[in-house]
Amino acid sequence: MRSFLFLLLLAPVTVLGQWVLPEPSLAFPTEEVATIRIEIDPDSLDLIFFEDSLYSNHEYPATFTFESSEYTEVIENVGFRLRGNTSREAEKKSFKISFNTFEEGGNFLGFQKFNLRGEQNDPSLLRSRLNWEWAHQLGLTNSRVAHIRLYINDEYRGLYLNTEHIDDQFVEKRFGSDAGNLYKCHYLANLEWWGDNPEDYKFAPWGTRVYELKTNELADDYAELVHFIDVLNNTPSADLPCELEKVFDVDKYLRTVAFEILIGHWDGYVWNNNNYYLYQRPEDRRFEFIEYDLDNTLGIDWVGDDWTERNIYEFDNDFRPLYERLMAQSVYRNAFSYYLNEIMEKVTYDDIEDRATEILGFITEAALEDEYRTMDFGFTDEDFENGLYTDWGGHVEYGILPYIEARYQSALEQLEEFEQPLPGMVIDNAPLIDPAIRWKVTTPEGAYEVFAEIIVNGEVTATTPLYDDGLHDDGLANDNLWSNEQTLSGNLEGIHYQITVERDESSTLLPCEPQWVWIQPLESNVVLNEVMSNNDFTVSDQMGEYDDWFELFNGNPTGVLGSDYWVSDNPTYAQKFRLPASVIGGNDHLLIWADKDDEQGLDHANFRLSNNGEDLMLSTMDEGHIRLVDHIFFPGLPSDISYGRENDGTTPWILFENPTPDAENGVLSVVEATTTLPHPYPNPTRDVIYASFGASYALFDGAGRQINILAIGEKIDLSPLPSGVYILIIDDRKYRILKK
Repeated sequence: MRSFLFLLLLAPVTVLGQWVLPEPSLAFPTEEVATIRIEIDPDSLDLIFFEDSLYSNHEYPATFTFESSEYTEVIENVGFRLRGNTSREAEKKSFKISFNTFEEGGNFLGFQKFNLRGEQNDPSLLRSRLNWEWAHQLGLTNSRVAHIRLYINDEYRGLYLNTEHIDDQFVEKRFGSDAGNLYKCHYLANLEWWGDNPEDYKFAPWGTRVYELKTNELADDYAELVHFIDVLNNTPSADLPCELEKVFDVDKYLRTVAFEILIGHWDGYVWNNNNYYLYQRPEDRRFEFIEYDLDNTLGIDWVGDDWTERNIYEFDNDFRPLYERLMAQSVYRNAFSYYLNEIMEKVTYDDIEDRATEILGFITEAALEDEYRTMDFGFTDEDFENGLYTDWGGHVEYGILPYIEARYQSALEQLEEFEQPLPGMVIDNAPLIDPAIRWKVTTPEGAYEVFAEIIVNGEVTATTPLYDDGLHDDGLANDNLWSNEQTLSGNLEGIHYQITVERDESSTLLPCEPQWVWIQPLESNVVLNEVMSNNDFTVSDQMGEYDDWFELFNGNPTGVLGSDYWVSDNPTYAQKFRLPASVIGGNDHLLIWADKDDEQGLDHANFRLSNNGEDLMLSTMDEGHIRLVDHIFFPGLPSDISYGRENDGTTPWILFENPTPDAENGVLSVVEATTTLPHPYPNPTRDVIYASFGASYALFDGAGRQINILAIGEKIDLSPLPSGVYILIIDDRKYRILKK
């Protein structure tokens, strides 16, 4: 088991689809103590430590140096301040480093912020790190961590735990997109129903919101959070499993809460309605629960309870609807019991002892040199060296391993009889461009057949098997992730589907009711109208920046609400960017800056356009389901040339030498493609390529064989060829062509 744990810490772990636990980074070395040095003006440092400003979040400029056996870097002009709550009063304080406060886009090895935690409550300095590594092994969404030596103006401030900050980069690394709403849930975030007014959930008793939105702040949209809380609290018990799983990843939470209760995380959601995040994943629009702040655990207690004995089914301190309502459902109570037992089998006392011993092997020297470690509670060197096995007294009621031994024993005694849980989750990628649907289904171990049924007018018209063989975009073979796709008839407006999972002489239908998927786009007068992916000097935004942009046109005589529509450049995430909640007037335009800088305004999208051309999609919700409204593939564009409809709202699409952002399109600005296109377009393509051929051209397949293909003027017909990569040579210039 020891080697198994080590491998998990080093290898990426696929969870579902594009949701992954990322690899360790050079910023978070797993087997050594790196050094971080901060050089800051002494007057600024005095202000940071000044008693009257301890709770200020003002950031001061500093120079950051990182040193490890594999990597060294110096970054000037980073932001530096205190962080935390009660720890600000401690002698060993915690700090936040921000690489993008004074330098837009600043980062260190892809990270915008570091949280340097003093861990002053823990004589062993091990608890948080062991918990985060444990969460990683269990496949839970978690922060990467590493111990570091911290020096401020050449003074050794002690051994710290560098913890990955949970922000837009954190969720993008794990879910493939930061387009969803991320809420940091502070004390009092109990998920109780406070009414249907989203403004009521922006309650900020201490200047910080209880549910603090950390992405898409300008949109400040709490509507879907309120909908989740509404479903959680107000759905009748008989309907709760089907309805809640539409908006929340219940299975992932049951695994997480089992972990929370085993480690005695009383400062988390269940006991203290505190210290967690909620992220609404763009891929399936469901919220996921994410733990954080895992120091007051494994036998540390400030409230007078023995967490080794606390009832695993009644762990809460007051009404916590997410925990209590799930424990009241037999299917979820059974799954919780299964996962809690599974955790104890996967991560044993010996495993924790082995990993803790390894960590102590490389942190002990830095810990014993840490004089600040002793200042707050009088922890001695002996307390540190024995913290794995013995309690300190006071708030440290157990050593780490005695806590594990006692908690495991107590939990096993309390466990009710359980069976393997029912299958968990289904994701489909609703067909936006191609008439095909792909399913991904997670199942517990033991499933031997999974298949999807296509239902049209109440009758099953097709059955598609799903596979767990590693060959069907299903992750690794036998990892309990099943997948396959089915091409659908283009004549159908839409279809229903339902997944059957057969296991242990029983079968389960997922989801509870057949799921509807639109196939045909919605007929609409709201369309994508013009696009520019290489804006050097045509038009600038309100910040004076020449960013990419796209334009929409409302061809209706009356206005439409922009927030009814989403735009995306990725078919996997149809709802990547929601248009502003303002009216697009009748026969009017809306210009959106595609600069991935949504902090500059609601008219700034959270993605950029590719200089090489790409898909752009407009979608809406129709009868509760995502539906395509409009789609284009725009080519790679020369500088300050746009691609748009010849006339507003109509075809064909042409190139404009004189772009018309936020204005009526006209034929007078068309560019002659034969003289201005730098390379063939569209690319990728499905049928044809257009190009200025010059003196000669030739087409070759991936093996280097020349292909004779029909060309008329500037048009090459690729429709007879199979999908794949081809090489087009025009006047000795090579172009890589992808045929879908």
